[in-house]
Amino acid sequence: MYSLFSRIPEALTDIATVMQECISAAIADLVADETTVNAPVRFVEKLLALRERFERVVSQAFGGSLEFSNQMKVAFEKSLNNDPKCAHYLSLYLDELLRKRLKDMTDTEFHSNVDQVISVFRYLIDKDVFESYYRSSLCRRLLNSKPSAANVEEAEKLVVGKLRAECGQQYTSKLEGMLKDVSLSQDTSRSYSQSTSTSRMDGPSLSHCELDVKVCTSGFWPTHSPPKCEVPIEMKCLIDRFEAFYLSKHSGRKLTWMFNYGTADVRSRVGRNPHVLTVSTYQAMMLLLFNSSDALSYERIRSSLNCGRGDDASVDEKSEQGDDAEIKRHLMSLYVNPRVRVLLRESPRESKEPAAGDIFRVNTQFESRVRNLKVPLIALTSSSNNRGGPAGSSSSGDGGSAIPQAVEEDRKHIVEAVLVRIMKSRKQMDHNSLVVEATKQLSQRFQPTPQLIKQRIEHLIEREFLERCPHDHKTYNYLA
Repeated sequence: MYSLFSRIPEALTDIATVMQECISAAIADLVADETTVNAPVRFVEKLLALRERFERVVSQAFGGSLEFSNQMKVAFEKSLNNDPKCAHYLSLYLDELLRKRLKDMTDTEFHSNVDQVISVFRYLIDKDVFESYYRSSLCRRLLNSKPSAANVEEAEKLVVGKLRAECGQQYTSKLEGMLKDVSLSQDTSRSYSQSTSTSRMDGPSLSHCELDVKVCTSGFWPTHSPPKCEVPIEMKCLIDRFEAFYLSKHSGRKLTWMFNYGTADVRSRVGRNPHVLTVSTYQAMMLLLFNSSDALSYERIRSSLNCGRGDDASVDEKSEQGDDAEIKRHLMSLYVNPRVRVLLRESPRESKEPAAGDIFRVNTQFESRVRNLKVPLIALTSSSNNRGGPAGSSSSGDGGSAIPQAVEEDRKHIVEAVLVRIMKSRKQMDHNSLVVEATKQLSQRFQPTPQLIKQRIEHLIEREFLERCPHDHKTYNYLA
């Protein structure tokens, strides 16, 4: 049919349009498929299969025609950019690939999978939304990875390198900064271990304790402001020792400990056999309290950890509630899972959530065939926690229908930086030309609206970076 109609160019245009409509309908059916709504990996797998299928159609049935290739590109761009969850799901698919599937794949298979994801990534207009979600998942992977996972580090660098090739160095600067931080932290940990092995350890039972610290540059990582926390003496001695070591080599820097991240290996001598429990830092703090008490109330646990935002007046009630929900999540994970029920709770209520009046004891009957156990954190419901996405995200857990708040804030700064760069070079420009040039330069990262650009121009005028031309208010001058 293609050979027949290729003699009439106008006919091929009609066929290409029909093909575009067919592809758009297929993608719309996939987006609306109830079996993929809460299954990001399955959604992306079907999307990649769909793209591969239509690529074969264009290549084999339509002779690789450029017109048909362009119509296929238009169909994917229109369909995927109608729903922000597509960017979120792509990042979740890569997260699954790097966390669970990497060990079962050859290098060739991994490269092929990443290339397929990048081919779909090209269709996204708001690539900064993808970057925000990907940075959050990269943060979790890097902070939870073992120091010996060299193949994982190479895989992470490969993905970031491909994103850089697509969008430029500015797009991946924070991602590359995170990878560099982890690499430098490994060197710092080795130096710290060498220094502690040659000097005497002061403090309660520190000779058998090891500390592996990841020093993260605050501007790169999508971390929340940490709540203040009273650290048990066993941990405080280790922390003080590391701070003294680090600041002796990097004077002028300030370390802020993110206790809501990180893990600890705690030795448990409960029951007939000893166990090593891999728990969160908060959970380790809670368990250490039971070294001096057989039973603790919920109020005592909270007051002992003293978790909260202190006297910071800038912190709203919502942040305080989020911190409280996070503490409850870590505590609940120690007693709700029958396989790792380290604590027992005495409560008059049926609710599993801890509350005032609850009493907690160590489960002296705890047994497991496995010596090394990981205590998984339970997932909070959306009503009690809204931190599943990027830092400051206002989107829902299933991908959401709005741009994350953190991305919107970043866009304001990025637009202003581009406007200043353009005006510094041109010195004077009319409004329409400035909007066109700014849109062109920003299009690799996201598609800004004229309203957003206008708002940022007004903001730059208020801050005296720009001024309106006295003779023509539609023209701007750059103020040095």
